[in-house]
Amino acid sequence: LVADGLTVDTDTLHVDATNNRVGIGQTSPNAKLELNTGQYVVTDSGRSTNGIHLHGASGSAGDYSSGISFGCGSNGAAAISAVQGGADSDIVGLSFFTHSSSTGAVDADERMRLDYLGRLLLGNTTPSELGGRLLQVGNTSNSESYVEVRTSTSGSGGILFSDGTGNNNTGYQGTLEYSHSSNSLVLKSAATTALTIDSSQNATFAGTVSDSKG
Repeated sequence: LVADGLTVDTDTLHVDATNNRVGIGQTSPNAKLELNTGQYVVTDSGRSTNGIHLHGASGSAGDYSSGISFGCGSNGAAAISAVQGGADSDIVGLSFFTHSSSTGAVDADERMRLDYLGRLLLGNTTPSELGGRLLQVGNTSNSESYVEVRTSTSGSGGILFSDGTGNNNTGYQGTLEYSHSSNSLVLKSAATTALTIDSSQNATFAGTVSDSKG
């Protein structure tokens, strides 16, 4: 016990009563709660043994477990929670919630889920049964779902299809891109422009257009 608070085992726990701060592994905390930790170690079953670990109760597939919430001075809050990915409580993902109502007592809504297989679900909690879909947007109750790519009036945006990580064209073997400076839409294959649709909706093909009807 010290004059301005509490110190346990030199720096295991320090309470700065003068500034109303708590330090764990930190004798001079600069925030309400400050932890001086080691590196996160993946091999520790996912537990942050050198940081903070929230140990919640187990349940059934889809049940929420331990979480942390964030408020802005009233009752409504956003939150992050662990979500059980199967009957086995060792299968764990993350759910993200926001509170959109002006009535504080209204429940928060899950807006995003990073499931145990690394699939990012935006606006839904049920992944497709088809494989390989790492990003899924919207759900079957939506009348509209869009993904927007925004740039400056002279910029370009799009979707890239790659088969490598090098500083070469393996990073853009296929693209669907829009140029705002020329208001043109470009489709590329094998890293080469295959189709351009200009601002007058004129289409220019780089290769041969084949008619396969018969």
